[in-house]
Formats: sequence, structure tokens, C-alpha cells
Amino acid sequence: MVDTHAHIFSDEFNEDIGEVIHNAFAEKVEYIIMPAIESKTFEKMYNLAIQYPNLFCTIGIHPHNSNEFSQHIISQIEEYAIRPKVKAIGEIGLDYYYDFSPKEIQKKVFIQQIELAKKFDLPIIVHNREADNDIFEILKEQQDGLLKGVLHCFSSDIKMMEKVIELGFNVSFTGNITFKKADALREVVKQAPIDRIMLETDSPYMSPIPFRGKRNEPKYLKYIAEKISEIKSINLEEVIQMTTKTAKVFFRLSIFVLFVGLLFAFTNLYAQQDYEDTTNIQPKHEYINKVLGIGFVLGTNTVVDTYKPSDQDVSHDGLFTYGGNIIYHPLSWTFIQASYLHFEDKKPAIDAPGILDPIKSNLYEAAIGFIANPYSRVNFFALTGISYTNKTSSKYNFLTNKKTILIDNKYGMLFGLGFFANIPISGAGLFVLNAEWRLNFVTGSTKLDYDPRYNYTDPTNYNKPSEFTSFFSIPRFGIIWYPPLF
Repeated sequence: MVDTHAHIFSDEFNEDIGEVIHNAFAEKVEYIIMPAIESKTFEKMYNLAIQYPNLFCTIGIHPHNSNEFSQHIISQIEEYAIRPKVKAIGEIGLDYYYDFSPKEIQKKVFIQQIELAKKFDLPIIVHNREADNDIFEILKEQQDGLLKGVLHCFSSDIKMMEKVIELGFNVSFTGNITFKKADALREVVKQAPIDRIMLETDSPYMSPIPFRGKRNEPKYLKYIAEKISEIKSINLEEVIQMTTKTAKVFFRLSIFVLFVGLLFAFTNLYAQQDYEDTTNIQPKHEYINKVLGIGFVLGTNTVVDTYKPSDQDVSHDGLFTYGGNIIYHPLSWTFIQASYLHFEDKKPAIDAPGILDPIKSNLYEAAIGFIANPYSRVNFFALTGISYTNKTSSKYNFLTNKKTILIDNKYGMLFGLGFFANIPISGAGLFVLNAEWRLNFVTGSTKLDYDPRYNYTDPTNYNKPSEFTSFFSIPRFGIIWYPPLF
């Protein structure tokens, strides 16, 4: 399990924090996320996080403390936001129950911190108390397709839950769902999709029954999971499995979970509940973060081989190329891509029928790309990386009077420019049209059983080593699919 919201850096835990963390892990709490609320505790919270590998934090200013927000605090948030232990901007939002900060100041500070989250490609942890309309309007306005967040300690009605989930956000529940007078909230839990729910204790507050009135701790997280299991009439293990997976992906706690998540892709497609659209907001899954995608590629390849020492170029163009790729986005502005392409060069066989066969090539590429405008519908990017080319062919050898299979393996460097056009489809995920021009440079040497540039009746020319440089130019097009589980 993941406790996605626990203030265990607060003074209430000063005397026994080590024991509290130990007890939480003993109760199968795998990770704990500590949300900041005011600048004076930033350092204390972060110092605690770095003492434990499974302890992480978020950075931000609670709406109660909006009056203290300043350029200095913005600089502090920016400083902490790039640290590996910081997983989100929060706890931020609006609180109209207490009058600690004027509403207009709260809204201004909320928006400023959302902009910081976008700047550093971090999700947001949203506090909402009696401010449903303003919270939703701000989130709707700020949702540009890549913003993700969670409404923590969710206590609004079903309509609000439906709207924020359709907008691309998650909800998290705490001990308040166990309270005797929480029937309306339990109905919200019942209607909420299990794959959009996260667990939290909000320690030291919101202790679940039977510990209400006592200090709350992460070790009590299992009582919230058990209550959700009871309300939704599903197996407890399923609640733990799904909420843990959602939390790990949300906070990017594990790269492995991204691949495991593919196993749930198709079940999640059908697990989404259909809601009546009573607002003008975008359809469900309109906003989907790019994390892990798969796709296919088509292109035409031009290959130019320059042989040494003759400096003679042999060019073959219009080679039909096809393959596939996997693309992973650790951040919104960068991606890692692995590709496989296949193409065949039939020109040698045409020029020398019966002597040369088509050259079959397998091209493997690993690249890292950088996106210039990650928050737009059309993203322009540049990339670079390495390649590995495996060529096979067979050539007739006049000395042996038989054909010889030749295998030629070479490494190279690649460079490319292109764009992604993002097309979200309701209920199906995100489809991305990809077009790019990629160059590939391969150097090396090989021995040729037969070299078409020379008189093949002269045996002195057989098996001569040839230094060469291969230049690939592959305009390529493709479609990438990002499942709607992220």
C-alpha cells in the first residue's frame, strides 16, 4: 500500500517518528508521501525524507498560509522541486471553511503553484474544503492536457467526483469514510472507479474508526482499504493492488510499474464507469499524460555507401521500411525510444542476376528525444542516439562455385527531427501521429566475396577488405498508442 498523504514530519511525531515509520512498513505500507503546508517546515520535512528510501514528500503552500506566499517562497519551491525526493506540488488549493486567507489571495496562490507544477512536470495535491465551484473552474482552466493531480481527503458529492475524474484527476480517501455520519461520502466511494482512487491517512488527523480521537498514523492505512473493499463489495487484495498501482504511477515511484501497468490496460478500458455529462467539460480521457506508448513505423530509406580507398558512392533509394517502437516519457519534455526497422535492398540482385541476392537489413535504435513545446497539441522534437545494423545477404563465389552467406553487423549514431500530433479518443486512450526525418551514420569495414565494382573474373579482387561509411536517410511516419491507464 501507499500512504499518499501523511504529515508525519509535524510536531506530533517528534518523540517517536522512527517507531511510527517502522510500524507503518510492518503493516505493509510500501511508501509514504509527506505533503508540505508551510515554508518553515520544508527543510525539516525533506531531511526526514532523505533518511528513508521509501519516504517521499511534496512541496507547496496550504491555502491557510496563502498570505505568506512571496517571491522568496516561489524560489524555495523551485529549489526543492528539482530534488529527487520531491514528487508533487502540494498541498495546495482552496479552503473556504476557515477565514485564514482571503478567497482572492487563495485563488491567486493556487494558480501560481499549478503553474510551478507544470514548469517542473510534477502532479498537484489539491486541498478542497467548501470550494467545489472555484476548485473545479480553476482546474478546468489550467488543464492543458498534461496536468495531473489528486483531490486529497475527498469529501465532496458524487457530481464533483465525476467531473474531476472526467477532467483527468484522481481522488483519495482517508479515515472519514469510516465515520458513522458519512453515508453520503460512502456513496461517493461506491461510485468512484477503483483505478482512480488512492489511499491516505492524512496523519495525524482523520483517524479511522476504531481509533477516532487518537493520533492517526500510516499504519492505520489498512482500515481505509478494508472500508473501500466493504463499500464496493470487492476483494481487499484488489483494492490494495489497484490503489497501489495508481499511486506508484502518479508519483512515479517505480519504473517497473509502468510495464506491469500494461497488463491492466485492457481491463481498465472496460472498468471505466459511464457518467452522464451534465457540464461542458471535455470527454473522459481527453487529458492523458504520456508515459508509455507503443507504435508502428513506415518509411522509405535511402542508403549511401562510400567505399575506401576508391571514394566511390553506391546509392540505393526508395527502400520500403517498416517496424515498431516503444516510447517512454520520464518527463513531459523528454522521452526515451527503442525502435526496430526492417528493409531490403534488391538493387544488387537486379544489377547482377544470379550472382547477388537482396541485402536484408535489421536496424535497431535507442534514442533520447527532447520536446520543445510539451504542452501543445502538436509537439516538435529533436533526438539523438545509437543504432545497430544487422545485414545478411548471399553472393555467388566463382572460386568455390557456390553461394556464401554474408553477415555484416555495424554500430552507428543517429539524429532526427520531427513532430507528434496528439489525438485523444474517449475511452480508447491517446493516439499520436508521428512524422520525422532521421539520419543514421554507420562506419566500419567488411570483406566482400564479390564486389560488383570490379571484374568478377579476376580472382585477385576477391575477399578484399573495404572501408566504408553508410549513410541512412529515413523519412518515417507512424502512430503511437498510449493506453488510458496513466
